[in-house]
Amino acid sequence: MLAALTMVSSSLGTTRRVPTQFPTIQSAMQASATSGDTVLVNPGTYHEKIDFLGKEIVLRSLGGAEVTTIDAAGVGGSVLLLVGVGERARVIGFTIKHGTGTQWFGSTLGGGLHVREGSGDGPLISDNLITDNSATGGGGIYADGPAQILRNRIVNNSSNWKGGGIWCQRRVVVSNNE
Repeated sequence: MLAALTMVSSSLGTTRRVPTQFPTIQSAMQASATSGDTVLVNPGTYHEKIDFLGKEIVLRSLGGAEVTTIDAAGVGGSVLLLVGVGERARVIGFTIKHGTGTQWFGSTLGGGLHVREGSGDGPLISDNLITDNSATGGGGIYADGPAQILRNRIVNNSSNWKGGGIWCQRRVVVSNNE
């Protein structure tokens, strides 16, 4: 019986809480050893950029985009980097701002979110406010490869080439965004 409970528990993944267990979102992401883990973030402003490190982790705010912000001002790069993740990866309920993109073939792409090389249906990006980001291409979001971009508010982002709000290529579902 104990073995069965251990198997069920480990298959559900571990929940890591920011800032009660981990001081930063990135430290919680690094501590997440396996896909299927969840990082829950309390309301507040977090001055950092987040790399999913190829892991299919659920990143969710506890209070929603109105009260939970990931702000990359002064940090540089994309606010969220989702490279090589699939449909079990999630970004839900944040204000995402002040990203400047990730270098990719001589350009900076995806000020707010940079998504590429995923699998399956790709990561889910939903119920976020993506604002005040800039990049050469995809000021708010750059997605090359599978991704699901649903129910976000994408405003006041800029690009000097393609896609001030969103620049998508190959197998991206974009629906019910403002």
